[in-house]
Amino acid sequence: MGINVSLISPAGVASGTTNISVQHSKNRHPIFEKASNAAFEASHGRGDLKMASSMETVAKTIEKVIESKQPKFIYRVGFIPRLMQFMNTILSQKRFEKFYMKALKAPTKAPSNY
Repeated sequence: MGINVSLISPAGVASGTTNISVQHSKNRHPIFEKASNAAFEASHGRGDLKMASSMETVAKTIEKVIESKQPKFIYRVGFIPRLMQFMNTILSQKRFEKFYMKALKAPTKAPSNY
């Protein structure tokens, strides 16, 4: 009997915990603070959580994987991971990375004081 490994990729999950994990982390390194805040604003500031998967949808996907006799390697749950997969197939790697970083409004350079 073999061991199956599956990646469940929901990207955004409407769980109410993002604020705790992103905004109130005591262990955030200052070099990542701007990127972390930008990612939080990108996912919350424009109402993008409407595209996030519900906890129930993620739980049903986990149940499906557990019950499957031959589970797939990757399960993309919801709109965001499927969009990222599509964009990655139509864009070159460099353009995809640029698109991704712009979508997150993430800085592409370290702050000048580092």
